[in-house]
This record gives sequence, C-alpha cells and structure tokens, in this order.
Amino acid sequence: DGIHLELPIVEIVRRLEDRNRLLEENRRLVDSLKRYAKELEVFSASLREVTDHDALTGLFNHRYFLDAFETELSRSRRHGRPFSVMLLEIDRFRQYNHDNGHAAGDLLLQNVARILDGDSRRSTIFARFSAARFIALLPETDGAGARAAADKFRATVTARAFPMIAGTAGEAVKVIEGVAAYPEDVADVDALMGRADDDLVASRSTA
Repeated sequence: DGIHLELPIVEIVRRLEDRNRLLEENRRLVDSLKRYAKELEVFSASLREVTDHDALTGLFNHRYFLDAFETELSRSRRHGRPFSVMLLEIDRFRQYNHDNGHAAGDLLLQNVARILDGDSRRSTIFARFSAARFIALLPETDGAGARAAADKFRATVTARAFPMIAGTAGEAVKVIEGVAAYPEDVADVDALMGRADDDLVASRSTA
C-alpha cells in the first residue's frame, strides 16, 4: 500500500504554533537589542559630554582642547590655512575669591564662560584651561583677526557689572588676553601656546 507520509493536522498546527512562537521571540529579541543600542547611544553621548566638558563652566576641558588643537594643526598644514590661539584670563581672580567667597568666584567663572561661548563663532572652540584662564582655538583666523576677537571679548566682559566686593558697585572684572597665530607668529607650532602666554603676560603688566 505504500508509506503514508502526510502529517496529522494536529502535528501541522503544533509546528505552525512553534514557528509563530519562535518568530515572536525573535521579534522581541530584536526589539530588546534596538532598545539596548539606543540606551547605549544615549549613555555614550552622556559619557562624552562628561569627559569632554568642564563640570563647572560647561565649556570644553583642557584635554578636549588639545585634541582639537592637533586636529586643526593637521588641517592647517594640509591646506596651508592659518589658525590662532587666544588666551583669556580673569584679572585678579584670587582677590575676587578672597573678597566674595568661592561660591561667588564659581558664579563669576560660569558667567564669563557663558559670555565667551555665546559671543564666539560656531567654529571657535572655547575651553577652560586652568582656574581662571580660558583658551580658544580660532580656525581660519590670522593674528589680526585673533586680536580683534580678543578685544571684543575683553570689552564684552568688562562691560558687565561684576563688582569686586559683593553688594557694592566696585571695580568691574577685567580680562587680560594673549594671542598667537600659526604660522604668522611662530613657525614651530610647539611654541604657539607659549607665544600666546607671553602675550598674555605682557598684557597683564600693562592692565
């Protein structure tokens, strides 16, 4: 009579149910992996935000600036384009802290950082370089452009009323600046920040 190979209806239904169950489990697994990937992306972005930015001012930190500096240097050498470095330092910040307290000093740093970040070009990278010192990387900017930018920032900060003694109309906070352009001011890029620092020290002595 031959061998009867057809599956019983019950077995066919069972296999279909097993297949549908496996498909559903696979769909759930894919959805879970997508959620995990999204959560990982958000976490990575948050981690970059923490590791790249100064916690107090919200500006980029020293490490991020140095990485950006190397990137801009490579681009400048490749395309023969200038760039500049600008240092800005809050004058007599220690005295401000002494007269007003560290909380007021922190607030001053935050306010100055907000001014600098808000008034800069989108291509400019501002970072907190040390306690009361900020540094900016200005792509496609020669020495004259960097000096003009420094003068603008100094005037903007000075125009704000930051009294030296809390609750009084004392002397406004000033910033002193130093700039250096590559390759206009120095051919050796390793000396670029030193040149900007020398310019800042010279500005401090005449402030």
